[in-house]
Amino acid sequence: MVTSETLCRFANWLLPVGILVAFCWILLLAYEVFGGVEAIQARYGDGAAFVLFLILMIPPLPSEPLGAAIASLKGFTIGVLIYWVALVGRSAIEYVSARYLFSEAIAQVEFSKLPKRLQDLPLHHPVFLVSGRWAPFGNHVVSVAAGVGRVRVGRFLICAAIGTLPLAVFVPAVATGVVWAYG
Repeated sequence: MVTSETLCRFANWLLPVGILVAFCWILLLAYEVFGGVEAIQARYGDGAAFVLFLILMIPPLPSEPLGAAIASLKGFTIGVLIYWVALVGRSAIEYVSARYLFSEAIAQVEFSKLPKRLQDLPLHHPVFLVSGRWAPFGNHVVSVAAGVGRVRVGRFLICAAIGTLPLAVFVPAVATGVVWAYG
C-alpha cells in the first residue's frame, strides 16, 4: 500500500523534475527560434557545444539530433567524445533516479505477479546491460531496469560506456559525412 509519506517523497521529486522538463522544452523551443546550430554557434561561439551537451544530458529528450549538431560543430573525433560522455551521463541519471529516488515505490511492487519472462530478465548480466541498449528506447529501459535491479554502479557504468559506444560513433559519423558531402 502506498503511504502518505511515500507520496510526499514522490511529490518532493516531482516538482524539480517537472521544472527541469519544462526548462528543457523551453530550451528546445529556443533552439528552434534561434535558428538551429548555426545561430547557436554564432551566439555562443566555442561554448555552443557545451550548451548542446547540457541539453543532451536531460533524459527525456531525443539524443540523436543534438549529437549530430555537436558533431557538425566540433568534427567527428570531438563530437564522438562529447556525445559518448553525454550518453553515459544521461544513462547514469536514469539509473540513479530508478535506484534511489523511486526505490520505495518500486519496492512495493509485487514482482511475483509479473509475467515469468519479466521476472527472469538477467538484469545483472553484461550482455543484457550492453546489447539491450541497441533496441529502440533500449538505453532508457536498460538504465531504469538496472537501477531497479540494484546492479552495482561500476558494472553499470562500464556496460553503459560499452553499450552506448556504437551509437556515439554512428551519429557523429553520419552528421560529419553529411556536412562534408553537402557542406
